[in-house]
Parts: sequence; C-alpha cells; structure tokens
Amino acid sequence: MPASPQKLKRFGLVVSLIILAVAAGFWIVQRSLVHPEFGPIRVVSMLESYTAPKTFSEKAKATVRKWLRVRERLPQSKNGFDYGLEIGPTWLGWSIHNNRPPNRNGFIYMNAVGPNNAGPTWEFALSPKKYLQDVTRSELVCEFYGMNDSRGTNAFGTNYDGHTIVVPEGQIFFARLATNRTMVYVVRLAKQGGTSSWGTMRAEYVEFNSLNLPPKK
Repeated sequence: MPASPQKLKRFGLVVSLIILAVAAGFWIVQRSLVHPEFGPIRVVSMLESYTAPKTFSEKAKATVRKWLRVRERLPQSKNGFDYGLEIGPTWLGWSIHNNRPPNRNGFIYMNAVGPNNAGPTWEFALSPKKYLQDVTRSELVCEFYGMNDSRGTNAFGTNYDGHTIVVPEGQIFFARLATNRTMVYVVRLAKQGGTSSWGTMRAEYVEFNSLNLPPKK
C-alpha cells in the first residue's frame, strides 16, 4: 500500500529539517575555526613524554628540575611533541606545573626549546579574554616581555622567573619571536590533561602581522 501524500509530506519536511540542522552545525563549526579579523584558527597539541620517577635519585632530580623550572632533556620525537607546541615556524615550550582540576596550570617558556635547545626566544603579553574570537587587533598594541626582563615581575608577578611564566588552562596570551617582532601569535591554552607526572596540551592560535596594526598612542 503506497504512502499517503500527507505522510510523504511529513517525511519530506523531516528530511529537510535534518539537512538544515546539519548545514547549520557545519556552518557553526566553520565559523568557530575562523577569527573575524585574523583568519584561520589553527589547533596544535603536544604530549610530554616524561615517565614517573621511580628511584630516590630520579625523584630528587625531578624535584630539583621542578624547583628550577628546567625541562628534562628528551630524545628527539618524530612529531616534535616532546618539545612543545608548534607555533608558526618554531616550538613554544610548555610543561605542567599543577595538573589537579579545577586549577590546572603550566609553564610557558621564553627560552628556545627543541633539539639542542636551538632556536629563537619568545616574548609574551597576557590577555584577559577567554576566547580567541573576542581578541581584537587593537589589543595587540601592548608591551611584550622577554627573558630576564627587569619589568617581568611587574607584569606577571611571582608567576615570572626570568624565563618562564605560570599560566592557567584556558589562558590567552600574545607571543612573538625576539627575531621577528612583526608577527604576533594569539594563543589560547585550550585543554590541559595528563597525570601528575606528565602533561598534555591542546592549544588554538591565530597569527597576525603587526605591521597592519594602528600606530601606538
């Protein structure tokens, strides 16, 4: 027995609504991956391949490294995740500090990371915004702070020690290389995970050429 015209009409309406919902979801996802001013939002991730110390000597060394905020030198990884987040042309160092929710945080490194710690150093500035899409180009006209900057504690307080800053999960900050200050990276530490001994980080970032910024007042 063939379906009645009314049932066919309802079926067509349901199919149309499903198509519209899928299209709307796709549009929302696409919009969420594009900044209104800076363009594509890139997503990067990393994994610290630390293993939990077992012997007294290993535990003592791990404690000293934590006090001094010095990363353990790791063998080179095929994907580079051991070294940090791949931001622009190089690596931005990150490692866990506290991995207990709801106050998870970690270190971002001003010094170079990667094979033999070769590469340029970073300069940072913090943003009060919670989402990348809310950051505007006018906010990038600000002061940046690099390694061993005498003004660092004024800007970051006790979270600054000369080459690292302690930042919480969800923090947005501006980063630029000391060798190329025209390119600014707006980075959000989106999701921190892992254990008390090693951490994972998923970050989102956009890049912007500061030559396109308005003159600083």
